[in-house]
Amino acid sequence: MRIYERGTTLSDRYTQQQYYCYPPTVIVQTRPKGRSISGFVLGFVSFGFGWTLIVPVVGLILSGLGLQREPSGKTFAIWGLVLNGLAVLGWLIGVILIVATFQAAHAISSSYGY
Repeated sequence: MRIYERGTTLSDRYTQQQYYCYPPTVIVQTRPKGRSISGFVLGFVSFGFGWTLIVPVVGLILSGLGLQREPSGKTFAIWGLVLNGLAVLGWLIGVILIVATFQAAHAISSSYGY
């Protein structure tokens, strides 16, 4: 029998177990983004259910808290603030238009002596 590297024979050389060095497993823990994502979802939903005024206000609060306390969810929080802010702005414009309409109707009716 021929002896190959470091005292192994040809048959031993092919039956030996090969050992590989694998890189260590890295576990990355993500930080919570619950408030930021909730604020974003409420901002998105507030365009469908914005007539309640509760949904956009709660979304503004959650997005603001998410922006302060969750740096990993900053993008969601900013979009939540923008969307909920637009919904609340729509509410304010709607209330101003309704009040202006009633005042104009009252002014017109009082000018005719009704």
